[in-house]
Formats: sequence, structure tokens, C-alpha cells
Amino acid sequence: MNTFLENKWSYAGMLLGACALILSIFHFTAGPFTSPAQSLERAVAEKVSAVKSGIIAVLKGQKPPATAILLFRYAVLIIASPLLLSGCLHHQYTSPQIEGTLSHAGKPLAGATVSVTDFGKKIVSSQTDANGHFALHPEGNWQVFIPIGPQDLYLHWTLVLDQPEGELSLYDGYRAGGVFDGYSKSDNLVLACDTAKPVDNPLEPEAKNYCLPVSP
Repeated sequence: MNTFLENKWSYAGMLLGACALILSIFHFTAGPFTSPAQSLERAVAEKVSAVKSGIIAVLKGQKPPATAILLFRYAVLIIASPLLLSGCLHHQYTSPQIEGTLSHAGKPLAGATVSVTDFGKKIVSSQTDANGHFALHPEGNWQVFIPIGPQDLYLHWTLVLDQPEGELSLYDGYRAGGVFDGYSKSDNLVLACDTAKPVDNPLEPEAKNYCLPVSP
């Protein structure tokens, strides 16, 4: 429940989205609030005509009328608002916020570059300080999904040490569950890493980890 609430869900935002959707639909069908009263059929006909003019202008390589541009923006808002209200659009992180220390046989490794990768793609990198301390704060991203049928989520990330001879995998993490079971900004992980002390890797029995989780 906490993760769901922390994934950028805001009841105030949802309420504002609902209001914006209602106002947009009213504006699209009835026109500006300051315009004279007119029939619904006439209002819709005018809007459709403006959209057609805009499409024709674009096809001819011309700049579409301002009215067509405005209507397009309202159309985007009308389409996006239900996505926000239905939960189809949400914000999540591919890994937790990570910090820790890096050493070799107990001696801090200063100036080393550590990175978080998502299936081999680097998400964020950081350099260790004089004490071997590092902090990695990946940025989240917006996700869109269509709530039809079962929805599964599997996130797999790896903490790696960049070396001239190649990357050294320090720690593997994952999270599996439903669509809303991803990481949030409040998920934190503190690691103690020592490249001279390999430990078992529960995700890959043939590989090794070099970090152990510690209490914050």
C-alpha cells in the first residue's frame, strides 16, 4: 500500500485531473465560456471543421490555424486525463536509492566509478570519495500500461564497478510482482562492498557478489 501511494499518486492531482477533463470536454463541445449560447450541433460542427482545416494545412505543409492547434491540445488533455485517473499512467524507479562503501581487503577505494545497470543499460553512475563512499540516486520514469488481463512486473538491476579491463558485477537486485510493485523514491539500500571478499549470489549461483546489505 505504501509503495502504491509513493508512486506519485496524488488525490489532489486526480481531482484536478477530473476537473480539467470536465472543463475540457465542455470547452471542446460548447466553446469558450465567454462565447454566446449556441446549439450543441453547431458547436461540434465548428470544432470538427477547425480540425479538418488544421489537418489539410499540415498536409499542404502550411501552418495550421491557431484554433486547430488549441483543439489538438485539448484533445491531448482529454486523452491523457482518463489515463491518469484510471491509473494507466504511473511513476516508478528501476532500482532503489543506493549508497554504501567500496573497499578492497578493507582499504577504501577512492575515485572508483560505480554504476547501476538495468539489463546491461547504465542508469546512473557515481564516483567514490576518499573514504570509498558512493551514492546512486536513479531518476524515475513514467510508465503507461493497459489494464487488460494479468499484469506482471519484473525489475532486475546490477551494481557494477567500472574497470579498465571491464565491468565487475558487485551486487544483483530484483523485484517482481504486479504493475504497481516497482521501486519508489523512498526505497533505500545501504551496501558494504569489498572486492576481495566475494559472497554467494542468490540470483546467479555461478557468479559472485561483493556487497552485503547493512542497516541504514
